[in-house]
Amino acid sequence: SGIVVINMYNKKIEQESLYTEVKFSNLSDEEIKAYIKTGEPFDKAGAYGIQGYGGVFIESINGCYYNVVGLPLNLLNKMLNKVK
Repeated sequence: SGIVVINMYNKKIEQESLYTEVKFSNLSDEEIKAYIKTGEPFDKAGAYGIQGYGGVFIESINGCYYNVVGLPLNLLNKMLNKVK
């Protein structure tokens, strides 16, 4: 994820990027077909949601869970505090 925060009043800018590695299990054809039938893959970036059905196929993550969900809240909070 890449985040840029700009304070328009004092012109302070913070920019950060964050990488999270997600390791999936090997899936059988049956598991893939069943997952597709849930409809979840069709409205998700990367075709899975760690917080949804797709989460059952994840063996591990290395990094920030919230980055995988969509927005690394802890990092965003730190950045917002820096531009005050």
